[in-house]
This record gives sequence, C-alpha cells and structure tokens, in this order.
Amino acid sequence: MYRAVAIGVAILFALFTALIYSAVNLPKFNGKITLVDDQLNFQSHPSNDSIPILYFQAGDQQVLANSRLVMEEPDVLPSYAAMDALFDQHRLLYQAGQNNQLWVVDALNRKTAIIFEPRTLADLPWLFWLQALCALSAAILCLLVWLPSQKTLSIITFCGTGIGYILAAASAALYSTRDVFISGEWFTLLSRINGLGTISFVTLLALFLWHFPNQKPRKWVIASIVVMFISHLMIHIGKLAPSAAEGMYSWIMVIFIFGLVGSGVQWYKTQQRPADRVMLTWVLLSILSGTLFFTAGMIVPVLLGTAEASDQALLLATFLFMYAGIMFAVIRFRLFEIQRWSMEIWSWLLGGIAVLACDFLLISILSLNATNSLAISLAMVGWFYFPVRQWVWNRLFRRRQEGLDHWLSETLSQLLKGDGKVSNVQLINAMEAVFQPLSYTLEHTLSDTRLSSNGEQLWVALPEGQTLLLQHPNKGRRIFNRHDIESVNLILALYSLITDIESAKQEGIMTERHRIRRDLHDDLGAKLLRLLHQSSGESRTLVREAIQDLRSLLNGRHHLEINSTIAAKHWRQLAQSRCDECGIRLHWHDVLTPVSLESDQNEHLGQILQECLSNALRHPTTQWIKVQVMSSPTGLNLTIENNCQELSSVVPSGFGIANIHERAGILRGRAQVSHKAGIWRVCVDVPVLPSPLS
Repeated sequence: MYRAVAIGVAILFALFTALIYSAVNLPKFNGKITLVDDQLNFQSHPSNDSIPILYFQAGDQQVLANSRLVMEEPDVLPSYAAMDALFDQHRLLYQAGQNNQLWVVDALNRKTAIIFEPRTLADLPWLFWLQALCALSAAILCLLVWLPSQKTLSIITFCGTGIGYILAAASAALYSTRDVFISGEWFTLLSRINGLGTISFVTLLALFLWHFPNQKPRKWVIASIVVMFISHLMIHIGKLAPSAAEGMYSWIMVIFIFGLVGSGVQWYKTQQRPADRVMLTWVLLSILSGTLFFTAGMIVPVLLGTAEASDQALLLATFLFMYAGIMFAVIRFRLFEIQRWSMEIWSWLLGGIAVLACDFLLISILSLNATNSLAISLAMVGWFYFPVRQWVWNRLFRRRQEGLDHWLSETLSQLLKGDGKVSNVQLINAMEAVFQPLSYTLEHTLSDTRLSSNGEQLWVALPEGQTLLLQHPNKGRRIFNRHDIESVNLILALYSLITDIESAKQEGIMTERHRIRRDLHDDLGAKLLRLLHQSSGESRTLVREAIQDLRSLLNGRHHLEINSTIAAKHWRQLAQSRCDECGIRLHWHDVLTPVSLESDQNEHLGQILQECLSNALRHPTTQWIKVQVMSSPTGLNLTIENNCQELSSVVPSGFGIANIHERAGILRGRAQVSHKAGIWRVCVDVPVLPSPLS
C-alpha cells in the first residue's frame, strides 16, 4: 500500500510540476495593464507612468482596449459569440507579441512597445499558488481515500469529484492569473477543460449524494444524471444555447439541486440509523460549505444578471472546505471504512509536503540558496509541524482510549483487592464505563465478540452464555471499530486473569488445609487418643472435648459446604453434651430455611457458639442457657442467652468477646454482646446463600 501511495503521489507531483511549467511559459511584458473605471491603463517600467490605452496595435491590425481582455472568466460573457471574439482577440495579440509587433496606443496616438519576457516562479501571483495547491490537496485526499477503500459507488463518485475539481481549478489557475496575454488556442482549450471539470464535479457530486450512506445503486437516478450530463455537453460544446449561462450554469444548478434531493432521500432513510445520520449530516455540511460560496458568488449572479461575478480564484479555493470536511469525517467517523493505518500514511505524506513547501517558499521569497533553505525548512517543520501534528493526532485518537485508561486506573486496584468473584454485572459496568454507549441490552444470540450494522453495534460475548449488545459509543458521537474489539478482549482477559488468580489462590489454600488436616489427624489426634486412655475423671472429660473439637475442626476444613439443618443439629448435640456435663439446662429453639454454609461459616459459627457456652459455663451462677438458630434465604441468626447475677451492665472487653466480633466480621456479618437485667446475650447475624438442596 505504501508503494501504491508513493507512486500515486509521484504522479500527482509530476502533474503539479507540469502545471507550474505551463504557468511559467505564459508571457509577462515590460509593464503593467490595470483596469480603472472600465478603462485600461498601461504602466511602463521603470517609469511607472500610467497611460490610458485607446487600442492595441497588433501588426497592421487594431484591437480596441476593453475590459474583457483582462477578465478572469470568459464564461460570464453574455453570449458564445462574445467568448469566441475574446479568444480571437487574444490569439491576435499573442501572435503579435511573439513577433515583437505589439504596441499600446493612447488618445494622443503615442505608441509604446510591449515586449514579452519569460516568467519566473517569483512572477507567479499568489492566486495561482492558491488554486494550484487546492487542486493538489484535493487530489491527494482523493488518492488516499481511493487506495485503501473498497471501490463502492460512493467511493468512485467522491473520488470522481476530485478529478473534476482538479481539472477546473488547474485550468482556471492558468488563465485566470495570466499576465493579460495568452495564446487564443490555449485560452480556448483551458476554458473548455474548466467547463468539463465543473460539470463533471457537479454530476459526480449528485451521484454521490444519491448513494451515500446507502450505497445501493439506483438505476433510474444514474440514468437521469447521465442524460443530464450528456445533454449539457451537447448544448455547451455545440453552443446550442445563447450563452454559457444557459448552456452550462443552468444545467449545473439543475443537477446540483437534483443531488440535494437525493441527500434528502438519504436523510429520510437514515432516521433509524443514528451513526449514518451523523456522518450524512457532517458530509452535507462539508459539501454545502464548499459549494455555497461558488454558487452564490459565481453561478447565481451570472444566471440572474444582477451583479458581477466574484473572483473565481477565491471561489474555487472554497471548495477545499468540502474536502477538508470529508477528511475530518474520515478521521473522526471512519467515513468510507478507512482504517487508522491510512491516517499514518497521510501524516507521513503531509510531513514531506511541509518540508517541500517551506523549502520552496524560502527559495522563492527570501532568495536563499538550496542548502540554507533546506536546513531552515527542516528546522521549521521539526519545531512547528511535527508538534502540531502530534497534538492533532492525540486529539483525534487518544481521546478514544481515555475511557479505557480511566476505567483501568479507577478499577484495577479494587479488582485485585477483591475476592476474585467476577460477575456479569461487573463486566457490564466495565463496558459501559469504557465505551459510554447510548444503550445496551443482554441477548443470548452470539458466542463471540463482533461488530455489526457498519459499526453501530458491538456484540460482547460474556461468560455464562450471555451476550451484551452495545449501541452507539461515546454517546453516539462515533462508531465502533476493530480497536474497540481489542479493548473488549483486554477487559475480558483481565477479568479472566483475576478469576484465575483467585482460583489458584483458593486451590493453594485448600491444598495447605488438607496438609494441615492430615498432620493434625496423624500427629495430634494420636497423642490426644493416648492421653484419653491415660486420663480419668474431669481430665478425661476435657480430653474427650478436645478430641471432639479437633474432629469438628478437621471435618469443617474438609467439607466445602454443609446444609444449615445438619450444622444446627451438630451444634445442638455439642451444646447439649457440654450442658449435661455441668448440670445446666439447655433450651434450644431453631427455625431453619435450608441454606448452604461454607466451611468457613460452619467453623466460625461453631466456634462462636463454643465461646459463648464456655463463657456461660464458667460462671457458677449460671442456671440455664438458651440457644436460638434462625435462617432465611439470605441470612442466618444465632442468639445465645444465659442468666447471671452480675449487677454491672458494662460488657467487659476480653479476648473471647473480641474473638466473637472478629469471627463475625470475617463472615461479613455482625455480633452484638449485651448484659441487661441479669441476662447475658450474644446475637450474631451473617449473610448466606440459598441451599441448592432446598
């Protein structure tokens, strides 16, 4: 692709060089002819005396001095006969000047010879450079749109408008900035090329407006525009109309209005496609901004005959607004589906043009030598062009990554500190934060991430078989592209990595737990069993309790989940055994909805119950203990009460009370310990999950 671009740009610069060569070959002369109040005046060098011109003496023929000889655009003349007469007069004057037989004659019949001289680059007026550079810029833009894109009808017609504009602007740059005299044959040819370029531009623009963004060819539209184009050529070239106003400009207006009708049809058909509507709006604004000035300043005055036409060179330059707007749409909205890499080609190409332009200006304006001008050009481009280019690049492209960058900076640390459980809700929130879509929905249709509707929609394959449909990113200000798919894959990979990290962490924890369980069972269990056989009385009871606690600990670590009903039954047996040994009455009450308790929940709740029983049994005044266990689909409540004769209502801060609060906190619950009216009360609430057995 870079090779194709380089070849295309080389051809364009060769044509640009040929245009400059043609302009330099037009003659200048030893003076200056100006128009003041419809009167031609001649200022000779070096005296600069102004002489009113009565007529030109071309050999043995006289040509009356009239304002038409210096007019920029011959198409505004009232008839084709007047145009032909103008071309014939220039043919006669140019040939006489080439033969050194051309004079200006004033009212006193004084003759002043006009001597043709060769032109240099410095003699070319700035209006020539304006039109020539506008034509070159439009050509480069169309080239860079044409090469990387699919050759659809909208692409073909858009790039075709560039060819028409190049023909019109380049030909006008030659004859509208001439130093009065030009070959009649050359003037005629350039005028016809200008007319052909203008009508080609309008014809292809109308076709473009009818087929963008909906690119389905409409045969009747194409046929109608082709008929109008051929009819115009026959009328204009055959001079079948009275003047160029009727033979060319009227047809230009008809075709252009027909194209605007097509854009209205496209506007209506994109009412349900906001992304296409945004692109169409921008394209229409660009086209109208580029054509409005020419229409109002050139075509309308000529057709109505109400005022003189404006300066054609400046009006043609305004067409560059259209191509600049299209270029912005290509960058901002991915118009014509041109990808980001083609923007890099533009950046590279414009850098080279900037160096050449600075080098040329320094040589032609400041008269520097080639070595000094090249050095200064490189410095100017390096200090000014590249920083500005980088700023523009960041404004156009980095802004699209701000959502992802901001989300990563705000969320990544929290994800790494979390429990590693990633839900689809978190993924949806992440996609919403990064892409800021106008809307999103959950579907069950696709199993992979992809674009659809020309970038309006992005389908994101979520875990658990769901698909997230995002529509119109950045609040509808752009469309999705392949880089967005890469961002989605990055987010999904990040969440998958966090899940894998947590899974590996839990696997390591379980492996270590099994190792500790095995060591406790084989080592400590054997020693406690030997101690049980050697003990008697109260010591034997304590050893038996220690063995029971060890068994509960090992079983709790071994089982990943246990039903709340089974856990409560085990807790009741443990509490009843301890109360019976101390002669304390146990009042047990449970109302259970089956829920699943994880191993940590079963262990910590059992240890809280053990701590409360130990505290109650430790007091000699304790006569009864009440335990209440209640569960719901979302939580479990454990309440332990016992009587005592302590008068103070202040809850002491001991190690056991601290353990109760700590264990409840680990389970993401809360514990309340109170002493009131001779009753100790511990209430623990923890969240749980519904049991799959229910």
